[in-house]
Amino acid sequence: MKKIDFTQLITKKVLTNDKKHLGHVDGLGSVYFIVKDGLFSPRYYKIPREKVDSYQDRKVLLNISEQDTKNSSRENTRDILRTFRVDSRKSDRSYILLR
Repeated sequence: MKKIDFTQLITKKVLTNDKKHLGHVDGLGSVYFIVKDGLFSPRYYKIPREKVDSYQDRKVLLNISEQDTKNSSRENTRDILRTFRVDSRKSDRSYILLR
C-alpha cells in the first residue's frame, strides 16, 4: 500500500469495504483517526490507521465492513474527546481535532 499523508484526510468521506458511508474524518492521532457521523447528535468512531486501505477520489476507503467498524470502534463520544484533550497537553502535539 502506498504511504498515506493522513493530514490530507481531514474532512474527507470515509467508506467501508462494503461501500457504506461511515462519516467524515474529524481528527487524527498517532495511531487512530476519528470519524464523525452526523451534525446534531454526532456519532464518533475511533479507527486504527492500519484499517485504511486507500485514499482515492477524495474518499478514504477502509479494509473492514460497516458492521465490523461499528462493532469494534464505536466509543462513548466523551471518552474519545477526552482522549484527544489529554493528548493535546503533550509536547509533541500528535493530534488534530476539528471543532
